[in-house]
Amino acid sequence: MTQAGTGTTAEPVATARRPGARGRTRPSRSLENTLLTGLGPGALVAGMDEVGRGALAGPVTVGVAVVTEHTSRRMPRGLADSKLLTPQARQDLVAPVRAWCAGWAVGHASPDEIDELGIIAALRLAGRRALAELAGAGLAPGVVILDGVHDWLSEPAQGELFAPEPPPVHIPGTDHEPVVPPVHTQVKADMTSAVVAAASVLAKVERDALMVGLDPAHPEYCWAANKGYSSAEHIAALREHGACALHRRSWHLPGLGDDAAVAVGAAGAVALELAARSSGRTTGRVRTMRGPPWTTPEPGSRRTLTPTPTPRGHPTCSPRSAAARTPSRWGPPPRLASPPPRVASPPPRLASPPPRRSNPPPWSAAHVGRR
Repeated sequence: MTQAGTGTTAEPVATARRPGARGRTRPSRSLENTLLTGLGPGALVAGMDEVGRGALAGPVTVGVAVVTEHTSRRMPRGLADSKLLTPQARQDLVAPVRAWCAGWAVGHASPDEIDELGIIAALRLAGRRALAELAGAGLAPGVVILDGVHDWLSEPAQGELFAPEPPPVHIPGTDHEPVVPPVHTQVKADMTSAVVAAASVLAKVERDALMVGLDPAHPEYCWAANKGYSSAEHIAALREHGACALHRRSWHLPGLGDDAAVAVGAAGAVALELAARSSGRTTGRVRTMRGPPWTTPEPGSRRTLTPTPTPRGHPTCSPRSAAARTPSRWGPPPRLASPPPRVASPPPRLASPPPRRSNPPPWSAAHVGRR
């Protein structure tokens, strides 16, 4: 699901950058204006931000907002990074943000696409879907500002090894793919850049609304409250009910990982024991069943991972430790009858120090620079 729209423009109005609520510094237009000046007249600058990257369920969402040289410098009141705002404050900002920017769009990548492609490729897919919606509205940004230091929007230079091909993204009503503009990364851009902060608000509000709409179908996970992120109620529901189709099942989900880790560890221990048997050696380090590791498991016995002490002289012991544990056939080394005698007294001192030389040596400071 992707949404896009365009807003109205107004004449620039000079405003001062001032602290917002709770002492926050409001985002400014300085970075966007610098990029617009470099691009020339009529250019567009887009800000892009993602939401839901660390969630356990639901889509990953990417929002994009566009500004021009004619976009008003009087930003919506209270605009800030979406993570610093309350849900009601974010909801109240949606209409002013859409009216302030020249265009906006929101793209998503589903949990199945996250499991198939990986989170970075899924972010790229959601970002390109948002760009395709902008292109369908006739907006082609000259540069995109991304929060952070990593460019997840552009195609990797060498590709990803063994990664599946993502589905193609087309501009609505055409068979053409959107052009990905150059990317400008900026640390904390969602806090300092107005257009990135606007994109983060739009993405956060739309994804939260999606998770609230999915909550009635899966009320046990409390998505209306946690929005698919990790919480005590969410983890307890995963432990009791397991994961559903909207969870990112390729991830190590809390509440499910303990049983999976035990199963994988037991399987690894059994494989290690079978390999040791085939080579004629037993490890003696791990017992995979009740009884010694070389016995046949009885019906109904439990496979566990319990450490067992390593016997003396075992092949897995290091030579040094084996020698220390195994007594020598020649017996212990002989001990000295008595310690060596100590020196009765220190050597005698000279009665007087050696006589000083009348002439200093040729390498002394007195001869530096002389020939």
